[in-house]
Amino acid sequence: MDDLLNSKDPNQEVKPFRVLLKALILLIGFNLILISFPAIPAYLFGMLMPKLDKFPDLVVHYDPSASHGFGLQNVYDINSLFYSHVISRNGKPKNQYRVIFIGDSTVFNGGFYKIVDQQICGNIYLYAYNLGYPGPSANTSLLILQEAMKYSPDLIVWSVQASLFGSHGNENLPLANPDKLKELINDYGLPEVNANSLSERQIIFNGIEDVRLDIRLLTYYLILNPSTRNSNKIQSIAVTDLASKTGPVQHLWSSFSWSPADTATMALQFKAFEKIAYNVPILMVNEPRPSFINNLAQYAKYRSDALSLGRTQKLEYVDIADLVPDRDFRDQVHRNAEGDMLFGSAIMPYILEAACGQK
Repeated sequence: MDDLLNSKDPNQEVKPFRVLLKALILLIGFNLILISFPAIPAYLFGMLMPKLDKFPDLVVHYDPSASHGFGLQNVYDINSLFYSHVISRNGKPKNQYRVIFIGDSTVFNGGFYKIVDQQICGNIYLYAYNLGYPGPSANTSLLILQEAMKYSPDLIVWSVQASLFGSHGNENLPLANPDKLKELINDYGLPEVNANSLSERQIIFNGIEDVRLDIRLLTYYLILNPSTRNSNKIQSIAVTDLASKTGPVQHLWSSFSWSPADTATMALQFKAFEKIAYNVPILMVNEPRPSFINNLAQYAKYRSDALSLGRTQKLEYVDIADLVPDRDFRDQVHRNAEGDMLFGSAIMPYILEAACGQK
């Protein structure tokens, strides 16, 4: 009798509607559970969150209104960014020479920054941390540096480009941390940031506001899809969806200009970066750029001003804007693997000189 009760009819049809209905109920229930969660204490989030090799730029969640079925939510909270990063794991080994790379998506998506346990200068181990955050902004770099100083870097590599400075910056992250931004402006005399500088990307990918972002981060990286931590899949979804909503991307350098006001703001941002770093040496690298930049005279003015200001500050300034040929770029900004190798070969001697000279 038990065999008869437990046996399955091989001809029994699977009903797709029922399967889809059950899946939908589970997804809706899952999101309702997330909405009901209170905020997670910072120390608990830090204990639970898997440590990533770079900041989580976007967190993926189910969104039935999106064309591809996923919603994308930017990660703007400074604490969540660092508690998700491997740099916050345990302490700093005594024989580690810690290099932190700060910059925009050229750092975030770069491949050179995987310098892991490379032995130098006797028993010293060189270890690099990728602290890049997509969206060019010197104020973003300053906020990230301010937090990163808690983790005892030995060398700071700041990858810069013209669009970080003056009126060109993408200020999403600073504006999402208003208290820290206000403190930065007051302490270092920086210009006020206009809230109108918020990019369309923040509006598009704002996500469900009443769901705690920390819960989403934990759910995605710890439970749902731990194998795709910092995967390109998240980035590709974002790029595809953004392009479909905003149309063709305008040429990045088609209307670039550089004014005396930009130079003055850049001088303040350089000085603030130096003060935050205190006595930690800084290697500032002017990022390589493709040859098809329009307004070359304006870009040359930026390069000249950056070089002059770098010399007046306690910065080791390296301008490698012309280093990488066009064939070694994936797009108007980001290098491919060959471009990253050229970049690494150019700056590694400076890193080794700083490391071996200090220890």
